[in-house]
Amino acid sequence: MTDARALGEAQAAFGRALWLLVPLALGLALGLGWTVAGRLLSPVRTLEGAARAVGAGGELRRPLPGAGEGDELARLALTLQETFTRLADARDREQDFLRAAAHDLRSPLTALTARVDAALARDRDAARYRAELREIGTDIARLSGLANHLLLLARDPSALAREEVPLRALAADAVDRARELVPEADVDLIAPQPVMVAGDRVLLGQAIWNLTANAVLHAPGATVTVSVTDDEAGGAAVTVRDDGPGVDAEVLARLGEAFYRPDVSRAASGPGAGGHGLGLALVRRAAALHGGTLSLESVPGEGLTATLHLPARPPFPLSPAPLPPGS
Repeated sequence: MTDARALGEAQAAFGRALWLLVPLALGLALGLGWTVAGRLLSPVRTLEGAARAVGAGGELRRPLPGAGEGDELARLALTLQETFTRLADARDREQDFLRAAAHDLRSPLTALTARVDAALARDRDAARYRAELREIGTDIARLSGLANHLLLLARDPSALAREEVPLRALAADAVDRARELVPEADVDLIAPQPVMVAGDRVLLGQAIWNLTANAVLHAPGATVTVSVTDDEAGGAAVTVRDDGPGVDAEVLARLGEAFYRPDVSRAASGPGAGGHGLGLALVRRAAALHGGTLSLESVPGEGLTATLHLPARPPFPLSPAPLPPGS
């Protein structure tokens, strides 16, 4: 009887201790967990606030706290900082592009307005009006070419045509146009067999024409050779080579930048001179949209070689080529 009473009292005591200790232990665990979690999350909140400040203020090159090669959070901060820096670089390039585009659009518009005002200022004979209209037509053609290049540069990959493109035919067309543009130019085509790639015919045709026109206009009197070849992987290359004056390494490094025009080396002359500096930029853009590249090689005094490399398949789905009318 005594043992049973003692056992009951022990159980009661254990129950009272359990009801007292469990809430105490739970509260202690919660408090400790809250403190530890707060300390652990404090750097995250700091990083969040800094990232929000960068986004709100637009200061994309502002250093983020804790960025480095330490723990996971430091590497995350470093990744965010590098991403913001790349966004800042892209924003700067876009602003430079827009400023240059506005300048190149404003110049022919100003000249066009001045010529129209001058033509309307007083009566002139028919020959003088024809001369004025020819000059106005030159400015309009320049504006049209610039607008076309800007639209092609801004082309969305999702809007690209998806068809089989005959590179030899496009190169032959570019050579014919170059001979019409500069009748005295020595332009040859080397394309022993048809070469097909998948992509946007309009964009690739413009790219090949730009390479050919660049060689003819910027290396007057030089021999220009346009070659079309394929490779074992099914890709292709269009190479435009001239034996003109070439360019130095400093100029070569900048060729292909939008609106970049060398001051003296390979300065355009003759028909089509005074370009807007978008020709090679468009070729580089067309190559990138098709998963290819544009490579430029030059030695001063030995000419310039531009090669458009295209893969067998572009980085977008291929759809059947459109059927010709009436088929």
